[in-house]
Amino acid sequence: ALARAYVLITPWVLPSLSYLAGIVATELVVFDLGSPVAAFGFYTASLPSLVAWPQALRIAVPVALVSAGLTLGVATGLRPVRREQRLRRAAAVAGVLALPGVASFVGAVLATKAFCRAWRFPIGLGRTTAVRYLARVAAWHSVMLAALLACVWLQLPGGGAEASE
Repeated sequence: ALARAYVLITPWVLPSLSYLAGIVATELVVFDLGSPVAAFGFYTASLPSLVAWPQALRIAVPVALVSAGLTLGVATGLRPVRREQRLRRAAAVAGVLALPGVASFVGAVLATKAFCRAWRFPIGLGRTTAVRYLARVAAWHSVMLAALLACVWLQLPGGGAEASE
């Protein structure tokens, strides 16, 4: 049953990681490095959609697919018929997502909230501070994009875990 589930879920891990990397790259290039006015408009609409139904599905579904694929990769890699390569790849991707991935997501959300709060300050008094927060959002999105691209590379045939052998 585990092997069958692994075969069904695993093909969705790489496209899900690529999709998430595309979202982060778009936010980085179009909003973080663009006009702060446009970034404010986008982020005031985007932040609530991370937890609103059904908009949250755009992030929740790929994250769930990646999580299921990694969990199944570890579980099938630990079975009596050992598949060390599968285990190494799943562990490497999980490590990248768990440390810089989660930290960059939390950092980006907190910096975005601070940016929006400072931008709303009466008569534009917080705009300079807001632009500094927007630079932090860009930095966190850069870390997140690097982490996701590393995970994509680790999932490619011949990438990451296989290349180190």
